[in-house]
Parts: sequence; C-alpha cells; structure tokens
Amino acid sequence: MKMRILFQLVVFVLFSGSLLSQVEDNPFELPNLPDGSVEAPTINIDSSNPFEISTTTSARKIAQEASVNETNDATKESASSLEVGMAIFVMVFLAVLLSLFRGLFQNMLDSALKDRKFNQVYRRMQGIWRVPNILFYMYFTINAAIFLFYCANYFEFMNQLATLYRILVIAGLVLAYFFAKHIIVEFIGRTFDIENETDRYSLLVLLFNIIIGVILTPLNIMILLGPDSFQGIIIICGIVILLLVFVLFLLRGLSIANAFLPRNTFHFFMYLCTIEIAPLFIIAKMMM
Repeated sequence: MKMRILFQLVVFVLFSGSLLSQVEDNPFELPNLPDGSVEAPTINIDSSNPFEISTTTSARKIAQEASVNETNDATKESASSLEVGMAIFVMVFLAVLLSLFRGLFQNMLDSALKDRKFNQVYRRMQGIWRVPNILFYMYFTINAAIFLFYCANYFEFMNQLATLYRILVIAGLVLAYFFAKHIIVEFIGRTFDIENETDRYSLLVLLFNIIIGVILTPLNIMILLGPDSFQGIIIICGIVILLLVFVLFLLRGLSIANAFLPRNTFHFFMYLCTIEIAPLFIIAKMMM
C-alpha cells in the first residue's frame, strides 16, 4: 500500500515538472516577428523564353507577303486579259480590212516591190489620205505600238508606267513621227519644186508601213498568246525582219531620188540624218 502511494507521488511530481517546463520560455525557441515588421520585397521574374521568336512580327510579315502576292496575281491576271483582248482586236481588225480592201492591199503589196505597179498605184490614188489608207495606217500604228511596247518591256524601258498607258504613249509617238514626216516631206517638195518625187516618196512610206503592220500581226499574236519564255526570241526575230524591210525601203527610196540625187547629194544625206534617223534616236531616248 505504501509502495503504491509512493509510486503515485513520484508520477505526480514528474508530470508537474513537465508542465512547468512548458510554461517557461524556451531559450532555443525563435521569437515571433512583431506585428509591424516589414515584409521582404518580392521580385517578379518574367517566365517567358528570351530565345522564343515573336509570333506577332512573323504573322505581320506573312500578312504583308500574302498581300503582295495577291496584288501580283491580280496584276498578272489583268495583264493576261489585256493581252488576250489585244490579240482578238488585232485579228478582227485585220479580218475586216482584208475583207473590205483585199484588192487594194494586193496592189499595195505588189507596188512596194515593183516599179511599174508602183507607178500605176500612184496615178490611181491621187493622194495618200483616203479612207482605206487611213484605216490601214491606224492598223499599222496599233501593231507597231504593241510590238514596241514588248520591246520596251524586254529591254526594261518605261517600267514606271502602266501597261495600257505605255501602249498609248508609244502609239502616240509613232503616229506623231510619221505624221510629221509626211508634213516635212510635203514642205520640202513644195519648197524645192520636187513635188512629184516627194509625193511618190510619201506613198512609198505609206505602203511599207502597211506591209510592216501586216508583218507584225503574227509576231504580236505569238507574243501576246505564246509562253513568256519565247518572247525574247520572237522580239529579236521581229527586229531583224524590220531591219531587212527598212533596208528594202531605203533601196526603193533611192530609186525614187535617183533623178536629182547626183546634184543634191549633201541635201539628201542631210534629210536622211535629220528626218529618217534622228527621230528614231529621239523616240528611243524618250522611251528610256
């Protein structure tokens, strides 16, 4: 019994000591922070990848390239439709002229190569400014403008102008050149009393221009409707053909001027340089 009471006292004492030790301050316990303490500043760190490519810039570039491609496609489609329209117009115009003036065109073709036939046509026409001649001259102007337009495009002239505007500019230059040429030749004939020769020469210019207009028709159609890879070859062949026709024209012109050429050699070469050659260089310079 005594042992039991003693054991209970020992347990009570030990338990009371443990409670008192919990109430006392623990020297190893960290003190609580005061209420007015300052919190440590937080640093915001960007979690994005610095090596990642900006999708906004890429999307903007893609949109710009798509817009440029759409513009180029629309331009090519418009140019293609314009080429088809010009080819159809040229063929229809020639068909109408040949159906209405087939006999006249055959006589013009023969007279450009034969002196006797040329004299007959000259006496029969009584002047070059007739309706059939004007229509053929218009056809020549259109074909010459189309061919020269593609020459300018091939040699990179007048690239800052639109397609249709370039064709109209070239047609205006061609028409102005030959109209001025006829006026100057007529003025020379009346001034120096050689109207017979100058009228024959004006008729010769008309005939060769009509022939050139017909020669340029298949070349222009091949350029307009053919593949782009063959345009350069067709243009070079057309230039060679035009040079050969021009040489033939000069020979026929010399046969007309043969009567007074020995007495006026200096004046003839002055005319050749100022009227025949110089305007061509001026037009080429204006197209550059």
